[in-house]
Amino acid sequence: MCFNCSKCNKFEGRKAYTKHVDAIYKQNDISWFTPVELFKPWYAHGIAEAILRTTNLSVPLKIYEIGGGSGTCARGVMDYIKVNAPSRIYDSMQYISVEISSSLAKKQLETVGEVSSHAKKFRVECRDAADPGGWGSEQQPCWVIMLEVLDNLPHDLIYSKDQVSPWMEVWVEKRHDNPELSELYKPLEDPLIESCMEILDLAKDGKPHGSRMGSIAQSFLAKVFPRPRRCWLPTGCLKLLQVLHGALPKMSLIASDFTYLPDVTIPGERAPLVASKKDGTNSDHNSYLDAKGDADIFFPTDFCLLENIDHYCSGWLKPTEAKPLKKGKKRRTLMLDTSSFMEEFGIPSKTRTKDGYNPMLDDFKNTKSQNVEALVIAAARIVVDPLTSGGFRTVQAAINSIPSGNTKWTTIDIKKGIYREQVIIPSDKPFIFLKGAGSESTFISWNGHGAINETAAFTSKADNIVAMDISFINTFNFPPKDNKNQMATAVAAQIQGDKSIFYHCGFFGLQDTLWDAQGRHYYKSCTIAGAVDFIFGAAQSLYESCTISVTAGSLNGPGYITAQGREHPNDRNGFVFNNCNIVGDGKVYLGRPWRAYARVLFYNTQMSDIIVPQGWDAWKSTGQENQLSLSEYKCRGPGSMNSRRVIWAKKLSDEMANNLATMSFIDNHGWVKRAFEHLN
Repeated sequence: MCFNCSKCNKFEGRKAYTKHVDAIYKQNDISWFTPVELFKPWYAHGIAEAILRTTNLSVPLKIYEIGGGSGTCARGVMDYIKVNAPSRIYDSMQYISVEISSSLAKKQLETVGEVSSHAKKFRVECRDAADPGGWGSEQQPCWVIMLEVLDNLPHDLIYSKDQVSPWMEVWVEKRHDNPELSELYKPLEDPLIESCMEILDLAKDGKPHGSRMGSIAQSFLAKVFPRPRRCWLPTGCLKLLQVLHGALPKMSLIASDFTYLPDVTIPGERAPLVASKKDGTNSDHNSYLDAKGDADIFFPTDFCLLENIDHYCSGWLKPTEAKPLKKGKKRRTLMLDTSSFMEEFGIPSKTRTKDGYNPMLDDFKNTKSQNVEALVIAAARIVVDPLTSGGFRTVQAAINSIPSGNTKWTTIDIKKGIYREQVIIPSDKPFIFLKGAGSESTFISWNGHGAINETAAFTSKADNIVAMDISFINTFNFPPKDNKNQMATAVAAQIQGDKSIFYHCGFFGLQDTLWDAQGRHYYKSCTIAGAVDFIFGAAQSLYESCTISVTAGSLNGPGYITAQGREHPNDRNGFVFNNCNIVGDGKVYLGRPWRAYARVLFYNTQMSDIIVPQGWDAWKSTGQENQLSLSEYKCRGPGSMNSRRVIWAKKLSDEMANNLATMSFIDNHGWVKRAFEHLN
């Protein structure tokens, strides 16, 4: 492995650097290089500086590294401490590598042994770090380093046939009559699985914890759009941390790994990327059952979950207990993305190309570091937990804490629960990321109706806002069954800012559920429920892989999905539904125009038989239908039969339909991609 990051300063920019790295990959029989290998020695030097700046220097420095690869991190850390720390620190230090691979253990000894003074302080223990029998008892403070280890640890998969059915363990079996592997579902018995579920607050019976509203919403989803659930549990991480806390009760931990993996097609929460390499090219698999031979499996690391696992294993707090089990100060956990960590502790100028591009900072935005007990700097992350004794208990209070004119992405981590409050993001607070614990367990709920611009459960007026894994509910008419209130305008969410993204979110109401008011918006894998004009407004929006859940069965007549508000023929706004699924009860029109030049396209969308044969209603545009652009393109299902559609429905050419149904309709400058890069 000949890559040396000191060459970064010699490259003109990204193109030259990428060409060089591609050549290195092709020369080596390896799927990918870790950051500590790519950016040696500077990545390891940053870790060493973090340790020196925060460690207790009154006791000898002792460092354990788990999964040390070729020894690059150990060598870099020891080099840095030898040069930059007082001689007594280096002279008395110990560095122990716990490595399960005998070949890598040998390589580590060779790498570190190139410096003779290091060899006396470094040793390798060739064993499984998760085996408690290999550890003694260390009562002094020490450090544990785990770089890109968590992504390869064992995970268990649990399965539920819908949103309210009991969870089951997933086993893999090979039958005599079938050479292919298949899944087998069994009742929960594994204690590690049960402990992970306890930490995640997942009920074994599959039913939601908490209030009646959460149960109603989840039962509604299970009935109208039943969807199997798959959840990958980091049981290997739990087992390892249990062992480490038992053997090293005073340890500080530095862990670095990938918070998300791109283009994962395997279903399930925290699902892995499964890939094989052939002739220097990686190919991804659509099923983990295809992971045969030399295939690699990489899991993303949920660092918020890792924090809870650490507290669980240290004994500070059990999920079912209201108070800590131990006395004293709770372990402090701080999470930083690689860029922030290296800007604080490393020397970023060493990995910068001539034009300012920095691969160590720019290419690993989906990598985070977690440091327990040690670091004194804080990441831009705010936690909202209704059960906490400190911090924020409401979403609005967390938003209020962000200064006006904010220019850096700030994550508000919202724990599961029902937040009965009106939430407003004002226009002077952009770059906010609302991250829930799941759209079926995290709800912002409000009971309001009347003035359309004052009664929404959630209102976003700022630009550059992202929401993920949250549901927004207006309970005035929801759920519609047995609801005694007369139907009225009752907005669940009002989106006014530009460049807004909603991913895995839910919007629940009856009339005027989602006011997609103005700006460019991207909705991905969301569920939107209602009966009358429940997606309306004048935004320029792309709805991709969303579920449109119709509840028109509660009406005396048909309902309406959309009411689009384009006012002039040159306006760029409109609603495009790409690869969506329309389900529900009753009968419904695809839409009616709210304004004179309304534009809606249903593209490659599955339509159930609830769609009325006419498809569209002219409403107030009767006699001026030629101004409307209400269209369908290559849709499927019993509701897509258009032989009886209104004659004025717009017929789009292949080119026009394809242009509208792509990301370029809302994004010609890459703002969606950049938002996800910053957040991950």
